[in-house]
Amino acid sequence: MLVVTAGALSGGLIVLALVAIGQRSAMLHAVVVGTSVLSALTSLWVVETILGRRIQRLVLAIEERARNRQNLRVSAKRKSPIDQDDDLGRVIAVVDRLIAESVVQGRDSERSPNLVTSDAPLRLQTSSISTRLAALANMNPEQSQRELALSETLSTKTVELERRLRERALLFEMLRESTLSLQLEEILDGLTSRLGPALELREIAILLREPEGRFAIRSVWGFQNPQAVLGRTIDASEGLTSTSITHGEPVVIDDVTKTPNYLAFWGEVARTGSFMSIAIRVRDEIIGAITLTRPPGDPLGDIETRFVSALADQVALSIHNAQLYRRLEELSTHDELTKLPNRRYFSDRLARDMADARRYGHPLSLLMIDVDHFKKLNDRCGHLVGDEALISVSNTLRGAVREVDTVARWGGEEFTVILSRAGEREAIEVADKLRKAVASLQASWSIGQPFGHVSVSVGAAELLDGEDAASLIQRADRAVYSAKREGRNRVSGSFSMRASER
Repeated sequence: MLVVTAGALSGGLIVLALVAIGQRSAMLHAVVVGTSVLSALTSLWVVETILGRRIQRLVLAIEERARNRQNLRVSAKRKSPIDQDDDLGRVIAVVDRLIAESVVQGRDSERSPNLVTSDAPLRLQTSSISTRLAALANMNPEQSQRELALSETLSTKTVELERRLRERALLFEMLRESTLSLQLEEILDGLTSRLGPALELREIAILLREPEGRFAIRSVWGFQNPQAVLGRTIDASEGLTSTSITHGEPVVIDDVTKTPNYLAFWGEVARTGSFMSIAIRVRDEIIGAITLTRPPGDPLGDIETRFVSALADQVALSIHNAQLYRRLEELSTHDELTKLPNRRYFSDRLARDMADARRYGHPLSLLMIDVDHFKKLNDRCGHLVGDEALISVSNTLRGAVREVDTVARWGGEEFTVILSRAGEREAIEVADKLRKAVASLQASWSIGQPFGHVSVSVGAAELLDGEDAASLIQRADRAVYSAKREGRNRVSGSFSMRASER
């Protein structure tokens, strides 16, 4: 109807125009109006035929989208916080991504250790993450129940994230410090002094395996009397640590009062609280253990076990490298058979002691010692017995002098002793003491020697004003040969040698 009316109106307008120009034929007017109506109907048919279907599909699509939006609004109103898994999952995914970002930052700090040298970067990092999480928690303020569920989840994640960041920062810093030194004592003392306060421990001790297989305590923290435990050893079957050093498995005891075989470090610590022992391994070899104690009330648990295990894995190589370095250093400065300082070490030490003697004006003397008839001992008993004799003599000499004195192997069956703050007369007294100590050695191979026991000849010389090391050594060496010429098993001083020469 609307189309017909529109066509009629257009035809009427045309008729009025014809009248205005003088065309008053009724037949003409009827033809014009009919043509206009027919033209409108034709146009409508064309539009419906060509565009009708597309327009209809578009209208239907718009109506369908409007219905879907309405259904989503209704569903969101009815959905409880527990059912909103998708939203919560998205939040948790964001939190996990933040944790992953922090791990990447941790790896970057490992490559640039100076980034993790204080607590300030850690506080800034956790603060920024907490701010981002807090903003995320307020994403839908109109839904209070949903906010509560999200807040609890975010709070748990934030606490866990901050703890992981603190652990990672401490782990990276301790690892960095352990790699900055090849001195074993520095590495071990650094670990104990940092780990003790960080984990709120009562005591901590690090044990390392000795060449003979026992495990010695090499570094401690928190002990009332550290010297009472340092250097003490256990084997693989003693105490609670035995499981960790034998099988490599962590040992965690919540309450040591219920464990009878707890050694309590030979009674040097309280028999209360919790205990943990973690093996230190390099590849498949266990080289030591970290033992921890904590007072009652806050026992050591899974968190500490994971952290200390990760720490032990990271620093094991640093400890092993420091041990190898010390071993190489000892091989270059110590005699492999007797374990005494070798000639190279002796030369360095003599130079330092001579400089100190001149600086402070105190005396210094040198002893040269030769084992009598050592070739006869080798020929009679063999070289293995000869080596045993050298080891016995070296141990005797080392045990009969002061700690400030230096006993070294000069070469073959010859030894030398640097006597700090000793004049020649005092040196001769010490030399005779050493000669008697060696003569008292009880061994089957000693009985067959010419004197009925192993014996030594000793020469003594005191450092003269302006004298160099070579001259001092030469005079002590001449003195020992003087003792040999006089019959062996005796002491000779350079002053007596000079008197005889005059």
